Amino acid sequence: MTGSTKKLLVLIFLLLGTSVLALSADTFQLSDEKPGEYLAFEFSLAGTLQQQPAMLPGQRPPKTFYDTSRALLDYHYDDFSLFVDFAMIDDEIYDPAEVYLLGRYFFIQDAYVEYTADRFSVKAGRTIQKDVIDTPYSLFVSSEAIPSVQLEASYFGDLVFYTTRWVRLNENSKQTYFGTAETSPYWDYQFGEDSDRYPYQEMYPEGIYWLDRGANFHVYGLNLGDWRFGLQESAVTYNSSFNTEFFISPMIMYLTQLVVEGGVKPWTEYSNTKHFMGFFADRIDDESYFASQLLIDDVNGDFIPGIDQDNQNRLAWSIGGYKQYPFGRVGFYHAGATKNTFSPTYASTENKNYDTYEADQLPIYYSTRPYPYTYYPAVQYQLEDGTSMPIDYTRNYIGYKYGENTLSFLLTYDALKAGGDDFFLQTARKTAFGASLEWVLNGAKSPVNPWHEFDHWKEIPNPTELLDGTVEHILLLSGYLHRPVQLFGQPFSLFADMKAGMAFNAMSLEPASPDTHDTEPWIYRPQAGVHEPIFQLTIGLTYTWQLTGDLE
Repeated sequence: MTGSTKKLLVLIFLLLGTSVLALSADTFQLSDEKPGEYLAFEFSLAGTLQQQPAMLPGQRPPKTFYDTSRALLDYHYDDFSLFVDFAMIDDEIYDPAEVYLLGRYFFIQDAYVEYTADRFSVKAGRTIQKDVIDTPYSLFVSSEAIPSVQLEASYFGDLVFYTTRWVRLNENSKQTYFGTAETSPYWDYQFGEDSDRYPYQEMYPEGIYWLDRGANFHVYGLNLGDWRFGLQESAVTYNSSFNTEFFISPMIMYLTQLVVEGGVKPWTEYSNTKHFMGFFADRIDDESYFASQLLIDDVNGDFIPGIDQDNQNRLAWSIGGYKQYPFGRVGFYHAGATKNTFSPTYASTENKNYDTYEADQLPIYYSTRPYPYTYYPAVQYQLEDGTSMPIDYTRNYIGYKYGENTLSFLLTYDALKAGGDDFFLQTARKTAFGASLEWVLNGAKSPVNPWHEFDHWKEIPNPTELLDGTVEHILLLSGYLHRPVQLFGQPFSLFADMKAGMAFNAMSLEPASPDTHDTEPWIYRPQAGVHEPIFQLTIGLTYTWQLTGDLE
């Protein structure tokens, strides 16, 4: 029996098993209150009709219709919880791992274990990050649901709260940096005159693989009545996906790097890290929520007497909240970021031009010098047939989902806000609906190519740039409806989610400059006069059941 046959039989067994369990759900005890121990399953099937603009010439066109099958498992026992959210998707963004999936691929949306006591919590798995503030425009951690392997520990005091989190970005990657294979200008370059030294193409026949990368986050906060205030910081590390000291030490990571890297000391170690720092404040009560956040990437200090700097002002800000009214909950949010915020930079004073690097520095050119605040150090990838596909920047930025060089405004309305982060059965018995209207202004974005078309920040004429050049305008109306229904005498939930709008001067990936078409990562740029409709309608059905345990 082949490996593929075994996997197919296992898949069929799981599907049949879960179907039998679902059909026999009436034999289990259903409860309107969370017991001390429970095991819950949720199964959903959805179809999506969409029209999306293509970002990359020659890419596989966005599929007009696709289906998604999803299975969730939620187990709780006192302070322990285990959660799995697993999907099979037919949108053809990625290639399937097995032929029998008929074009679909598996995707782990969430899979973690968590232990939460009165004052402490620990969480680990391939899961979704959350920022300390609860808004759609959070800055240090994207509000998009992007799963990644991570480990988090938190302390909750009456006055002080603290969180440390590690996130794996790349480890033992099979992907290579753009322009490092046959298109590299050093493809025929010899490493020295010694006959025992290998030429570039023999050392890197497939290109230079992505270095191991990781990210760490710290939150230091104060509880002052209904208000919370605090300091946030994040760091992206290179050559190692896990930095032990950043995770276990409550010291500010930027100061830690200065201690362990700078100067001549017995404990000095190699360190290569990009840091962000900032502040947050929020207030919550029974009727409203307000939050604000500031992220600092870098600041031009020439406004301070005696300081002569020509750095770029790289900042991001966010403000917003909601208020509960008798007719529903209304929210308004705004955020923005200057150009080059979240973008990679160079630690040296050298240009990014190839001619400034010796042969043995080439891996440094492609990897350690850039500091992208992204999950992947790339803007495109290749399918098995060689087709290049774009990476949606909102699914790549670690921080603010729209990245750099942008302003965004969002108005929301929710008729019902179901409580809790899980899908416990009683929340599915309520009808929920809402809508939002969003306006996004986007300039050019360069997540992985330092300084856009420039070789050095000193060549950029203005220290503060925002929405220079052609600007993309996105107007988007969104709505959702979740309603309980009875089918075959069993409780189901019908859901529909819709987005409709236009992208004016729609964004597209293109080379940073004509002479770097094959050698440098491409840049997202608005295309003047190109207007693209945006539409997505998802309709699906969900079935949930649970088994409760008797702790007596």
